[in-house]
Amino acid sequence: MSVHAHAGNGPWFQYTSILAQYYYFMGNRDRGDEILRLMDQYRSDDGYLPEHVSFCERFWEFIRTEWETGNDARKEFDPEILLPNLSCDLIVEELVNMKNSYDGIRGHCTLQKGGSSFIRFSSSLMWAHAEYAMALLVRRKAGDAMVISVP
Repeated sequence: MSVHAHAGNGPWFQYTSILAQYYYFMGNRDRGDEILRLMDQYRSDDGYLPEHVSFCERFWEFIRTEWETGNDARKEFDPEILLPNLSCDLIVEELVNMKNSYDGIRGHCTLQKGGSSFIRFSSSLMWAHAEYAMALLVRRKAGDAMVISVP
């Protein structure tokens, strides 16, 4: 499998925030606001944004095809992408963090009737918050004066 799903595929909030920035920059404030409002619906109870959201069904598929087969670890720690001389202790520590995260999501999904609930993965993620804040800054700066006409 060539896709690296990380707990199931779904919208990544840092990139969704960049899309809102684009709409603000292009002068489409309504569409940018719509995107940020949609993102706000998926904040944690503490107000945090996740890396991405998915559904329990997608999570269980990820567990079956990626985690339990070892594909997730092989992709995450492919020697082609690792820094040289990376300590094995750091890899093991990250594997434990991944397992703990996935175990928490398993618990959440097991409690859901029918498994149709959404999940938040890697919450909170500073990058998602930074891009969201950037979207608000672009929104404020753009106003109506920044509309760009594309030939």
